Amino acid sequence: MVERLSAADLRSLIEQDYRLKRAIGILRGSFADQAGSEAFQVPQITVADLAYAKRLKQNLPDLSTQIEFDEYESVQAYIQRQQSWLTGQDIAWLRAPFE
Repeated sequence: MVERLSAADLRSLIEQDYRLKRAIGILRGSFADQAGSEAFQVPQITVADLAYAKRLKQNLPDLSTQIEFDEYESVQAYIQRQQSWLTGQDIAWLRAPFE
């Protein structure tokens, strides 16, 4: 089921704020590259970041990404690559649809 972008999500998209930068970093697999920037004052990926990234991917299907949230292999590969940026809660959230 596609979850629509909220008003806050749309505002973030229009303003291209830190939430969008974090979500794009997640989707492109470049979170670590951008971690030193002002938008990355929270050094770990959060569930909120992942959820926003997932909504962006669902609503902008042409967006090129390194993770497909509905494919187990893609999620597992993402967890392997980004493990140092993920908390246990993040990993559980990513795996939840497959349990």
